[in-house]
Amino acid sequence: MDNDPNLTIGLESVYFFKGQKFSGILKAIHPNGIVRLTNFKDGLEHGRTFDTFPNGNLAAEYFYDQGKYVGIHRAWYESGKARFRYEYNDAGQAHGDHWEWHDEGNVYRYTRYDQGITVGTKIWRKDGKIYANYTYTPERLYGVVGSKLCFKLKGDETNKKTVINP
Repeated sequence: MDNDPNLTIGLESVYFFKGQKFSGILKAIHPNGIVRLTNFKDGLEHGRTFDTFPNGNLAAEYFYDQGKYVGIHRAWYESGKARFRYEYNDAGQAHGDHWEWHDEGNVYRYTRYDQGITVGTKIWRKDGKIYANYTYTPERLYGVVGSKLCFKLKGDETNKKTVINP
């Protein structure tokens, strides 16, 4: 992909090959050895795109409809554990449950979307403790967003600098 002077990317990520909108499969090899195969139709991503690790195992799969995300997008760590799972509606908007996991398997982030609008998000530390928990309304955001505790909670060993026990 990077070495082909006949392949260009135009406005709005439309791909051209020798001046014509590209239809076919584009193969890209990333520096980390992951190989991505992307299906194109009339210059836009269309159909299944997938990544494979150097050992041949599936690293990720994405689905497109005329350049828009659609369906379920998933990825895995090289260990085979889940990395993320996202849902998109037919309009290309994030919709439903979006999950991400730490490499050892614990949940990292959960976000709920409704027709492209974020409804709420929770983020966990690697030790399983909640880091952020918030919900959205059209007017404002509610919850604790990525703040650090200014005091030590009983039994919490993650913040050893401050030693105040309420």
